[in-house]
Amino acid sequence: MASQSHTRTGSKLFVTFLLVILLFATFSPLHGRAETILLSSQNQNYDLTFDEIESNYDKLSKRGFEEYFSTIEGTRVHWTAEVTGAKENYLSVDMGQAWFRTIFLNGVGSKDALDGDVIEFEATIDHFSRFLGFTLYFEDTIILKVNGGKATGTDTNRSTTTATATPQSTKTPTPTATLAPFGEASFGNNINVRNGPGLNFQVTKVMKPGETLPIYGRSTDSAWLWVDPIEQIWVAVSVATADVTITALPLGPTMAPTATRTLVPTKTPLPTQTLIPAVSLIDIYDNSQSMTELQFKEYKNTVFGKPIREYVKIGNVSDRGVVSLSGPWSPWLFNVSDFCVAVTGMPKETALQLEGGDRVYLEATINGIVGDYNYYYNCENTLLLTFKKLGRD
Repeated sequence: MASQSHTRTGSKLFVTFLLVILLFATFSPLHGRAETILLSSQNQNYDLTFDEIESNYDKLSKRGFEEYFSTIEGTRVHWTAEVTGAKENYLSVDMGQAWFRTIFLNGVGSKDALDGDVIEFEATIDHFSRFLGFTLYFEDTIILKVNGGKATGTDTNRSTTTATATPQSTKTPTPTATLAPFGEASFGNNINVRNGPGLNFQVTKVMKPGETLPIYGRSTDSAWLWVDPIEQIWVAVSVATADVTITALPLGPTMAPTATRTLVPTKTPLPTQTLIPAVSLIDIYDNSQSMTELQFKEYKNTVFGKPIREYVKIGNVSDRGVVSLSGPWSPWLFNVSDFCVAVTGMPKETALQLEGGDRVYLEATINGIVGDYNYYYNCENTLLLTFKKLGRD
C-alpha cells in the first residue's frame, strides 16, 4: 500500500510539472501567432507613435481599443527606445511609458543590444495582451542604431536582409550656439524628448529620473520647453520641473504646422443593446488600471451609488453567501489580484444556488471601492455591489 501511495504522489507531481511548463510556454513573451507578418511598404506608418497607442488604450473601452488595434495590426513602425531587458531571443524596451506597460521586440536579442542601450529600430506590430497590464508585441525587428552608432544591419529573421538607415536631412546650424540657457529642467520619471513642441513629433531621446536639460525658450502656448540652442529639441512642461517662470521665457524657433491624425475606430459600431448599464464593470476595471492613484481616488466618488445592469460571470460563492464575479481582473496563475468584484446583500438561499462559471443578469448598486487589501486579503481594490435583482440566461 505504501508503494502504491508513493506512485500516485509521484504521478501527481509529474502531471503538475507538465502543466506549469505548458502554462509558461503559452504565456511566454516569445509566444506569438503562428503566421509570419511579412514586411510591406504599404503597411509602413512612421507617423504612428507609442504615445498614440497608449493614449487610445487609456481612453477607449476594451472593445473600442480592440477595434482600434485591428486598424494598426501589421503596421511597420520606426521608433527609438531604451533596452530594459536583453534576453537571448528578444528585447524588452522602455519608451517612457507608465507602469504596467511593456514592449517586447522579437527576432533580436542580447547579441544585438544590452540593458541600458538606446536603440533605433523598425518593427511590425503583431499583437497585444492585458495580462499584468498592457503588453505590446513586435515581430520582424531590425535594429538600425545602438546608442546613436552606425546601423548594425542585423535582421535575425532573414539571413539575406540588410537594414539600411534612412538618410537624415542635414540641418544648417543657426549661429546661436553661444546662447546662454535661462534655466534648467529636471525630471522625476522617464520622459520623452521630441523634435518639436507636440506629441505628434518623433521621440529622439528618453531622459531618466535625476537627469537635467538646459532651458532656452518655450512654445507659443507655454506647454513645451526648448532645450537645445541649435536643434529642434523639446520636452513637455507637464513632465518637467523648471527653475524659471515659463511665461517669462522667450519663444523658441517656430515650427511649420504638422497635421494631427484623428483617431477614430473605423469599424461600424455594434447595434445598441436594450439594456445599457449605467456603469460598466469593464470601464471601472480599465480605469483602475489606467488612472493614477489620485485620479482613481477621485473617480471612485463619481460612481458611488450608481447602478450596474449587465450580464456577469460568477466567480466564487462563500458559505455565508458573498458572491465574487469573474472577469479580466481575475488572477491567472497566482491567487493575488489588484482588482476584485464582490456582491453583498444577496439572499443566502439565492447565492448558494449559484456556481462558479454561471452567467447571470445582475442588477446592483455600487456601494464603494475598498482599497489596500482591506476587503479581501489577496486583492488590492475590491468593488462592492449591493444586490438588487438576478436573472438567468
